[in-house]
Amino acid sequence: MKIPKNAFLESLKQGQSQFGIWASFPCSATVEALSYSTYDWMLIDAEHAPISLDTLHAQLQAASSGALEVVVRPPECQQTLVKRLLDLGVQNFMFPMIDTPEQALAAVSYTRYPPHGVRGIAGATRASKYGRIDQYLHTAHTQVAVVVQLESLQAIRNARAIAEVDGINACFIGPNDLAASMGYPGDLKHPAVVAAVDEAIHAVQQASKCVGILCSSYEDAALFHAKGVRMIACGSDARLLTRAADAMGSKLKTIPTLHCADMPSEAAPPVANASY
Repeated sequence: MKIPKNAFLESLKQGQSQFGIWASFPCSATVEALSYSTYDWMLIDAEHAPISLDTLHAQLQAASSGALEVVVRPPECQQTLVKRLLDLGVQNFMFPMIDTPEQALAAVSYTRYPPHGVRGIAGATRASKYGRIDQYLHTAHTQVAVVVQLESLQAIRNARAIAEVDGINACFIGPNDLAASMGYPGDLKHPAVVAAVDEAIHAVQQASKCVGILCSSYEDAALFHAKGVRMIACGSDARLLTRAADAMGSKLKTIPTLHCADMPSEAAPPVANASY
């Protein structure tokens, strides 16, 4: 048995447009439902959602039903945690809060077996089809995508150096944390924040690596795509659900209220001697 080809990784290398959705519910049913959608990839957010390894295991199994590629964002870039995620079968990582090329290099090393990295070796794991993949120890790293997040001014200043680290496949800008780190929490349209994002996009492109970003609207996604951003996330399970629910609930409240006096009367009694 051979290691499965990573279509998401190939798309990043070729600079193809890839549109994704955030999955933040700690639930395998929502992941399964989203896996059939027309997005290209789905991020399971274990950084900000209460997702355990057991939950993630079930979510990965559920996601295999559909065609979406799965990216997992762990709560931190930590060697032991990355090892366990790899053994679960995670092939695509988005590491948060990477500020320096040294941190990026460490992230890459966590996803590789020696001599290419420091990943610990296990035998029959889900990743190796429980020991059935030939030469897994020698080929696993060739199908792992490493995406790092640029979420601070320090990361923006180091963007090109981070992107140039061997093994980094994409740099993903985190606009919310970036804005907060600059003193403008929630103000993603502040000119200084916009300038910093554009600086990061240019720096990553200069390194000939794919750049990504999280958008809150179709219009923003189209704008960033025009700037050459190819890994774009737009929408999340939680936001899509709550906005649709709020919109429908508000619309229902506009139905005119009928009082008892306005209700249609009961059917009139049959007319005497009427012929039917």
